[in-house]
Amino acid sequence: MEGFRSCIVDCQLIEVPLVGFGFTWEWGRDSDSLVLERLDRAFVAADWLNSFPCHKLFNLVSSYSDHSSIKLFVSAVFLVKRAHRFKFENTWLLNNDFLEVVSCAWSQDRNVGVLAKICACSATLTDWQNSQDHNFTYQIAILKKRIDVAHQAKVDDVLIVRLKSELSALLAQEVI
Repeated sequence: MEGFRSCIVDCQLIEVPLVGFGFTWEWGRDSDSLVLERLDRAFVAADWLNSFPCHKLFNLVSSYSDHSSIKLFVSAVFLVKRAHRFKFENTWLLNNDFLEVVSCAWSQDRNVGVLAKICACSATLTDWQNSQDHNFTYQIAILKKRIDVAHQAKVDDVLIVRLKSELSALLAQEVI
């Protein structure tokens, strides 16, 4: 381990700070003695930091494993926000109101072509999604944050398991 540390110093590497829950491995989740460790790290050179000043290292909390992955997001420049592109969510098919929303949007104006109907339908579905709070990305982010907070607060493992179960269910719905 000392050789590894001296290599980091000799190469003048800088550790990238981790965003989110500070540990990447846990053991004894179902026992009285929960052990948390940070096994994964990322190091970069100063030149790399100058080339990629917009970066973040995220802890991707796993609901299936005792080990979390880390992911480094890098952007050479700040991105300019573009117009939102329509994205069909398969989970809409599970909602009882979905067919009615599509039917109303499709039949709004009978004197327009198919392309105009598709545009109207996508706009209506986007509004409907926002009003129904079907934004799974947001819900997933909130649950991951709650899991991080629960880990940091060292709350009852039953709560953490329940939160991870909810996260698994949401992830499964997102994939449908």
